[in-house]
Amino acid sequence: NVTLSSQTYARLASMTTDVNMQVEIGSTVNSAQWSPDGKYVAIGTSGTPRIGIYRFNEATLSLSGAFLSLSIDSRSCTSVAWSPDGRYVAFASGFAVRTGILYLYKREGENFTSVQTLTLAPDGVYVQTVSWSLDGAYLAVGTDVDPTYSDAGIAAGHEVQIFSFDGESLTGVTSVNQDADVTTVQWSPDGNYLAVGTEVGPVYSGGGITAGDELQLFSFNKTTGVLTGFAGIDEGVGVKSVRWSPDGTYLAVATQSTPTYTDSGITGGDELQVFRFDGTSLVGVGSYDQSSSSFYYTDILAWHSNGRYLSYGYNIYRFEGATITSVLSVLADRNRVVSWRPDGNFLACGRTYNESSPEFYVYQAHYVAETNEQAFSNGIIFGDSGAGSLYDLDVLVLGGAQAEIAGYVHYNNAS
Repeated sequence: NVTLSSQTYARLASMTTDVNMQVEIGSTVNSAQWSPDGKYVAIGTSGTPRIGIYRFNEATLSLSGAFLSLSIDSRSCTSVAWSPDGRYVAFASGFAVRTGILYLYKREGENFTSVQTLTLAPDGVYVQTVSWSLDGAYLAVGTDVDPTYSDAGIAAGHEVQIFSFDGESLTGVTSVNQDADVTTVQWSPDGNYLAVGTEVGPVYSGGGITAGDELQLFSFNKTTGVLTGFAGIDEGVGVKSVRWSPDGTYLAVATQSTPTYTDSGITGGDELQVFRFDGTSLVGVGSYDQSSSSFYYTDILAWHSNGRYLSYGYNIYRFEGATITSVLSVLADRNRVVSWRPDGNFLACGRTYNESSPEFYVYQAHYVAETNEQAFSNGIIFGDSGAGSLYDLDVLVLGGAQAEIAGYVHYNNAS
């Protein structure tokens, strides 16, 4: 006999939206992120209002606002990021004939006031991406090649920049030269690591990173303020988005079309890749061919808060540790931005400009209960039920091994 128990969890079944959860922006949405309390969505666009913050009313399933609406002197807003406490929001910007600027605003109720504005780059050099550490003490920034900003901690020309934040102002801590556009940065949940994605041809090397690696991992020493590269992967194409799973165990990566990297878990040519991170290295565990020239934006990836689902463009995938399975492809076409609300009940989506339809949507997630059977222990009990438990044989499945019995796969989940 085999002793089993049941585990019930919520399975994503469908996503719906209606006119009250849509906003006609009038320009392409480049970035979007929910506030930590789930009451607001900050968006960055290519046209007016450039920067906008909208309130989401869950009771009426409707969007209203914008409470902050800034034209930022014709610049495109490329990236938005709320501080973990929801009191601050950072915006990155740039344009062909405008300087690249980092904006920081403070939220008090529904009032937003400017805290700091930093010009990081000359005309035509964008500030591409921003990411807060989970404690809100640091802001990571990525820019196009050759930014001009410098202070005591940041060197001119360095495209990866780390600022400390004391609640009043940003101060440069350290920087890294890539000599390539930095398209995406994200802190790990524990704040000890920074994932970086670049266009082709970065020059940084050190630790486990070789010049030319478009996907890079750095450790960050909060005491000394030093970034140290230790793991890198040559994708052969630009990396456009990196996102840590909620527990920091996995790193999802989106690349441009037909990357060349391959390993036991990653198939060459697959633009969606998931790596396991063990604290020292990245090991590929799953990939998916999602070729699309329109999916080249830093917010194209988003993990669900339960770590079981991963949104990429207009698709939602189920991730089960070693497999990536497409479960829904019903979101708005031309999606370039996705952001799950922290509770996992709503997904914000931004699209390219279209005269006939809204560019910003909120979808509601609908779940159904699903039950999986699992063993009570890490072993399997064999025996003659008529002879009594005294004659049972308890068999332990060794780590890495699997046994299939009556259609069930058993393994040692403690190893």
